[in-house]
Amino acid sequence: MWFLPLYDENPSFRKPFLTYAIMALCLAWYFGYQISQPPQAVLEYGFIPARLFAGYDPSFEYGVTPLPIIATLLTTMISHGGFMHIFGNLYVMYLLADNVEDAIGHGPKFLLFALITGTIGTVGHGLANPESTTPLVGLSGVCSAMIGAYILLWPRANIKTLIGFFIFFRTFNVPAVLIFAFWLFGQLSGYLNPLGNVAYDVHLYSMAAGMVLIPFFKRPQVKFFQKPLSKAFSRNDGPTHVPSVGGRAKAPPRRIDPNDGKNPWNRD
Repeated sequence: MWFLPLYDENPSFRKPFLTYAIMALCLAWYFGYQISQPPQAVLEYGFIPARLFAGYDPSFEYGVTPLPIIATLLTTMISHGGFMHIFGNLYVMYLLADNVEDAIGHGPKFLLFALITGTIGTVGHGLANPESTTPLVGLSGVCSAMIGAYILLWPRANIKTLIGFFIFFRTFNVPAVLIFAFWLFGQLSGYLNPLGNVAYDVHLYSMAAGMVLIPFFKRPQVKFFQKPLSKAFSRNDGPTHVPSVGGRAKAPPRRIDPNDGKNPWNRD
């Protein structure tokens, strides 16, 4: 059996332009520059813990000229190790970051939240592996921070999920907390029994940073632990607390002005 989250039930009240910008930057960097470079070029723009904590210089060993260490704290986030790597990270941004951007605001605060939480994961990995000469790349830290923020704001929000069993496929509303619990189990398992080159600790540090910082970054009127719009484990997309009007099959669309003084992000 397998499952694939398709989309969450939370609407975006404005276009998440900053989320789109981050995703576009990653795509432009990867397909416009990174994919055309030789493999050793990752030593130039990837974050290498030993450079910061052990004085390591890859230019002597590999003949490359790495960017300043401070610059690699940014370039490491927009660089990726392959197509599936960038696809997976941008898919998480597509699922969750639009709502987190709504909750924080469509301005510098959201970018600062992403930058700080991503950097915490990167530097935390460096502190835990100060002599590592393996370059770190990927937006995974930022994605994990979005998960941490989302789970505090909308833990019961349903995510439409495609579930497959052999040749049988069905979509169900699955509470976000269950999907993220499964994800967290995988991260902890990978951290305790590391295989391959996945930096599971980055995911855990950034997720924790997202949970700690979202109370300070979110809009004051945005509440924690909001209730869901639909029933868990159902196949129906219809909201549970919006009554039908005038015998119509569907309730009229919500028309909410985010600037009218109300709190469209909250569901009491």
